[in-house]
Amino acid sequence: MRHSVDVNGVPTMDCKTEDHNEKILQDGIQKIVIVRQESLVRNGNVLSLVDILLAIFVVTPLVVFAWRGSWGLMDIYVDYFPLLGCFLVGMGIHIFLATCQNSLHRAIVESDKHWTLKIVSQFLRRCYTYLFLTATVLHWRGGWGLLDYLTQVQFSEEFVAQPKGSHWFLITWVLCVVMLVILKGLRNSIAPPFAIFFP
Repeated sequence: MRHSVDVNGVPTMDCKTEDHNEKILQDGIQKIVIVRQESLVRNGNVLSLVDILLAIFVVTPLVVFAWRGSWGLMDIYVDYFPLLGCFLVGMGIHIFLATCQNSLHRAIVESDKHWTLKIVSQFLRRCYTYLFLTATVLHWRGGWGLLDYLTQVQFSEEFVAQPKGSHWFLITWVLCVVMLVILKGLRNSIAPPFAIFFP
């Protein structure tokens, strides 16, 4: 800032210089903000890419293996897991967990607890997740098996669907997709996670 003297000898400031300096300062701050934002975007893109790759190559196969393992155990012990029973029990557990979800969340997660209760809370959360996994596999396995039974799909010894009678399966598939589109629920048919949440 330059100081000058007016006609009466009173010191004054040069406004042009002050405005110029302020403009340089604002430009500098703006450049810092832009660089910082670009850095955050780059880091966000990298983290997003890592998240997607982890989801596709690690989490999704593990989820599929967990499902297949549970489903395979139910196939081995088929006497204990009849199709209609699986469907109804899986649906019942889903309805129960869905209606109690908020209460369970408040009781297990949100309440202030002693450290011992926090350990119990972690254990109960894992049990809840496993119960939900089991209910989902029960429901899917039962529904899938009943659909095969009702549409009279026939399988070879290698468990490959045969063309005979498969038109009913195709008709059922078309009807289900059309109903999902009408109900605006087609997005629910996407199963693999493409983003994961790390608390």
